[in-house]
Amino acid sequence: TELIVAVQPLADGKSLASWTQTEVKVWGLDSGVERFKLTAPTTTANMVACSSDGRTLAIRVVDRERRSIAIWDVVADVQRSAFSTDKDWVEALAFAPGGRTLLSGWTDGTVRLW
Repeated sequence: TELIVAVQPLADGKSLASWTQTEVKVWGLDSGVERFKLTAPTTTANMVACSSDGRTLAIRVVDRERRSIAIWDVVADVQRSAFSTDKDWVEALAFAPGGRTLLSGWTDGTVRLW
């Protein structure tokens, strides 16, 4: 059992995300049943943002070789895309209203739109 780093209610109002250093889980609030799990044994997945419809998660992923932001479709349980973040560290993630644009805040003081 790993220490849960954080939890976040998702925008759909029906789910909750929890994450440890190596996995992200999405839980149904009504049932308490795990709906989705991303496990990455050599990776740290330590920041999550959810789109307004609750269907998409942006996950900050860090491992020994790369830093990236992974975009996951929670309903289909697949990774849709990833953005490389080799320059600096991402310190904040959020979806813009509508859920189609991801905003990322960086240690160098910049905000990027994806």
